Amino acid sequence: MGATHVHSLKGESDINRLAIVVLTSLANLVGLVPSLLLLNSPGLLMVFTVSVSLVGSVIFYITTGSKSKATYKPTILEYSLAGLGAIFASALLGFLWLVLYGIAYLIVMIAIRLISSWQITPDSAAIIFSTIVAAVIALPFFIATATSMANQLYPETAGVKSAFHPFLTQERRRLLGCSSFAAIFLTLAMVLYPVLRGSFDSWFYFGLEVYLLVVTAPLYTAEVVADRLRDDANIVEMIADLLQIAGYSVELNPRTLDEKVDPLLINLDLAAIKGNHHLFAQVKTGGQKDTQANWKNIFELLQATWALSEYHGIEPEKADPQLILVDVDRDKVLIKAGKKQGVKLLFIASEDIHRVHEFKNEDMEDKLEAVFNLLDLQMPQDKEHLAVLNTTTENEADLDD
Repeated sequence: MGATHVHSLKGESDINRLAIVVLTSLANLVGLVPSLLLLNSPGLLMVFTVSVSLVGSVIFYITTGSKSKATYKPTILEYSLAGLGAIFASALLGFLWLVLYGIAYLIVMIAIRLISSWQITPDSAAIIFSTIVAAVIALPFFIATATSMANQLYPETAGVKSAFHPFLTQERRRLLGCSSFAAIFLTLAMVLYPVLRGSFDSWFYFGLEVYLLVVTAPLYTAEVVADRLRDDANIVEMIADLLQIAGYSVELNPRTLDEKVDPLLINLDLAAIKGNHHLFAQVKTGGQKDTQANWKNIFELLQATWALSEYHGIEPEKADPQLILVDVDRDKVLIKAGKKQGVKLLFIASEDIHRVHEFKNEDMEDKLEAVFNLLDLQMPQDKEHLAVLNTTTENEADLDD
């Protein structure tokens, strides 16, 4: 049974696809520089990177939508970090290119010794072979990198900032350390290269390729971190289904795409409406790491209820914040705190949720009564109203089938 929306979204934010393909193209060039200079092929570098970037950009534009659910727009610094992270993919491609070149060179050398009539040189054969293989995998690398960058900069969960935001806040020291190391390494490389130029050229370029891999890996693998990671989504969905059976329209993880509102909704699991009753619920489950219910959850729920009610013009007396505690022991202090703040605490066992949720359709009247009792909802006073709910729910069940 699909959840229906309580409200329509205000809009969607635009993905800056042009910035993403430009950054990916530049990263593609930078990451391949050491390998192709080692192979003494600067001309190939330009032709290869320009071709891959053009074709990859077109495919990325066609396959990636221009809209996102993200609320926050990435800053210039976040874009910069995304570009640096993208170097990892092309540096990895360059590293694989060198490995393939080396393998092909050895194979051709052995073949020439065995078959003296071969006219091809090991270097030419190795470059041709490694370039063909690199060309095959370069385009998927480019598209995957651009797509990954879009997901990192524009999270699917509204109200959550980009994957690079922690590097600019909590992880400033780490970023500063990496930047300092990068600056020192590149300075030494520039100073020593003229001295070591000649017999050490190959090792210098190979070391630079490995260096790019190591330094950019943390940025390339950066993940969007939501304020809350759930392992109990199935429980939330079942509660939403039960509310629908009770006649409510339900939206899971409601968002507005307003950057001032959505950060307050991170921990709100569902919003439900039936007539003048607007229910806003946060679900907490026991027995999981960092899921111990406490007074902070009450204030998070109050904030979310106030923010969403204010946004949609819902009168305070019609808003009903509920903290649904599944497999959590009753806590008198918490109950008292909730009552004082006007937050209803509902203690439920997960086995009861499963039991009621799995009622057979032919037992719909009993199921409706069980749903109202389980979620502590007000039962319809008249049998006619209950019969209407029964008929509606059965029809929905038939449609689902």
